[in-house]
Amino acid sequence: MNVDTLTRRARAGTLEVEHILEAAVERTPGLADRLAQLSIKYAWSASGTLPNGSLVAPMAKWAQIASAYATNGFDGLRVLASNLDDAPFILSLVSLIKTPQSVAFILDTYQQLIANPAKNIETSVEISSALNLMLSFKDAVAISTEDATAIETFLITLFPLVKTETHKAIVILTFRGVGRERALNLVQSIPSFSSIWESSRKATLRALKKRVNFTGNVA
Repeated sequence: MNVDTLTRRARAGTLEVEHILEAAVERTPGLADRLAQLSIKYAWSASGTLPNGSLVAPMAKWAQIASAYATNGFDGLRVLASNLDDAPFILSLVSLIKTPQSVAFILDTYQQLIANPAKNIETSVEISSALNLMLSFKDAVAISTEDATAIETFLITLFPLVKTETHKAIVILTFRGVGRERALNLVQSIPSFSSIWESSRKATLRALKKRVNFTGNVA
C-alpha cells in the first residue's frame, strides 16, 4: 500500500491500523515521513485516550512502530522494544512478517521473558499470541528444532502462571506449532475448558498427537 493511498484513506476517515501495518510490512518508501505528516494533521493519539476521556485507536503509536520498521527493519524495532508497553504493538507487526528472521527477532528481543515469563506475564502472553499466528497455521514459519524446543519450554513455564481461560487457551494453541511429548502430556492433563474454548483444547491435542506420532514413526 503506497503513501498516497494511506493519505486518501486518512482524508476519507477510512484509514485503519491494518492499512498502516500492511504498508510497514512492505517497507513502503516514504512511509515514516507521510505518517508523521498525517499524525500531526489529524491529531492522532499516542495513548488511545483523548483529553475528554474518549477511547480511540492509538494511531500515533501504531505510526511510530510502523515507521521504525519501514525505515530500519528489525533494528528499528529493537530500539523501541526496551519499553514493554510497546510490546503489543511491536508483536502485532512482527506476527505479520512470517519469516525465520521475525521469529528470531522475538526470541532474541524478549529473551529474558522467554527464559522467565514470570517477569511479565501479560507481555509473555502477547509473545505467545504472536508466535501462535506465526507458527500454528498453514503458512507457518519453518524454525529449527532448537528454537521449537525453546518455545515449547517457554509455553510450558508460562501456562501455570496465567489465570484466565482465554490466556490459557492462547498458550496451549501455540503448542500446535512447536509442541511435542512434553506439551502433549501437559494438554492431556488439563481439565476440559468451557464451551467457548474447549474446541481449542481439542484442536491442540489433535495437532500434538499427529506430530508426536509422526516423529515416532520417522524415528
